[in-house]
Amino acid sequence: MSDGAVARGGQLCGQSDHHHHGQAAPRLAARDDMVVGRARLALIIAATSELAAEARQREQAAGRPVIGEGALADLLATRVFDRELDRPIATDQPLALPDLANEVASTTRSLDQVRARPEYEQFRASRDRLALQEAVTAAQEKPRVSAFGRVGYGKPGLSMLSSEFQSYWLAGVQVQWTPWTWGSTDRDRETLEVQREIVTTNEAAFTQTLRRNVQQSLATINRLDSTLALDDRIIALREGIDRESRAKLQEGAITAADYVDRNTELLAARLARVQHRVELSQARANFLTMLGVEVR
Repeated sequence: MSDGAVARGGQLCGQSDHHHHGQAAPRLAARDDMVVGRARLALIIAATSELAAEARQREQAAGRPVIGEGALADLLATRVFDRELDRPIATDQPLALPDLANEVASTTRSLDQVRARPEYEQFRASRDRLALQEAVTAAQEKPRVSAFGRVGYGKPGLSMLSSEFQSYWLAGVQVQWTPWTWGSTDRDRETLEVQREIVTTNEAAFTQTLRRNVQQSLATINRLDSTLALDDRIIALREGIDRESRAKLQEGAITAADYVDRNTELLAARLARVQHRVELSQARANFLTMLGVEVR
């Protein structure tokens, strides 16, 4: 083989190696981008999973009750009635959550003045009854003056010796006074005073119990508000993950099963937010009902 042929062969080999390196460079760059994209997606998924785990821990710490399958079936089988129209609500009719945020806020500001529970009316009626009984007991010690009159016609009349029918009348003034009651009035007063103290103690105990329950209800409302804010962050991250996963699926970087998993996590986060919204409305309604405030 001549030197010219060897030179031409070396030149051709050099051109071939340069051509292969030129094709490999974009492939390596694409692979690097794919690796970086997967790493970034993994970091976002990990952060979102941590937020979701934190939300679950809050719910478990709050002791939120879980409805069993049997109880849920009973609830779904129950027909809900409209009290105003006196007819069952259609199953396909959308149910709107009541907006009770403003009413809860105004009630919370005047919490110490709220006395709408029927128990407070019962306590007031008991105090009024005891006041009337005390007035009756005090009246027993005072002199009582009364007038009386009687008109009649009979045989005999006022004269017992007469054998004829006679008309008669009789009138007078009667005075009654018991200056000495052998301590019965004082005992009645002591009994009424003890009953008044019992009513006051029962009212104070009821108020304390109601206040503790109200504080627990407010804590539940605040927890659900924080949970909903966390749900919004989780859903925003899940939506970003879903968009990136869709793009990776179109590029062939991930499998369809991986994309379905990411999309399922997004749907689960949205369902959790809807559930927390319902729980928040229920907690607000329970708070108002606990205080005796009518929920409209």
